[in-house]
Amino acid sequence: MSSNTQERTYIDSNIWFAYITQDKFGEESDQANKIIDDIIRQKNSVAVISHLAILEVVNVIRNKVVQKTKHRGQLDLNLETELRQTANELIKEFLDKTTKWSIAEKLEIFEVTKPLVEVWKNTFLIQNAILGQIIEVHKCKICKGVFNGYTYKGVDHYDIQHALIAQEAKVNFLATFDKGYNELRDVFRDSFEIKIY
Repeated sequence: MSSNTQERTYIDSNIWFAYITQDKFGEESDQANKIIDDIIRQKNSVAVISHLAILEVVNVIRNKVVQKTKHRGQLDLNLETELRQTANELIKEFLDKTTKWSIAEKLEIFEVTKPLVEVWKNTFLIQNAILGQIIEVHKCKICKGVFNGYTYKGVDHYDIQHALIAQEAKVNFLATFDKGYNELRDVFRDSFEIKIY
């Protein structure tokens, strides 16, 4: 790679979440730290994030802070205040870091220029072309008891939208922890490489 060529990596929201929460509400922070810190440190590399990813990270932080907190009895005003404060602190840290890196030109907050209707149309066309997998299951996810049924695993519309934004942003790579992106490798192979960690 020539020294004037900038390597651009679209960072999926799950990596940002792991980076900001540092395993408080999930795992994978070591890998997220390495991915983001490597981009920040390298002279000719820049991370790319979209408004969709920013909104998704904020939403996931709110959900995970509440869902992953161990039950401590009946919800009262003190616990609710604590949960809101924890979520708000993590969201503030995320926005502070992305703003700081944007100012330092190590992060581009990409502005989508395509009309929303075009993004939705392309999302539908890709989603319609990729069926995903229908899998037989024999265990209930909730009670862990015997259960005979089926489940569907496939790329979701948000993943497709992230990939479409990454394509418009002309990135070299899309970095994610989400294995559902495997289904998108062939669709976007001429635009960028999908790196699943």
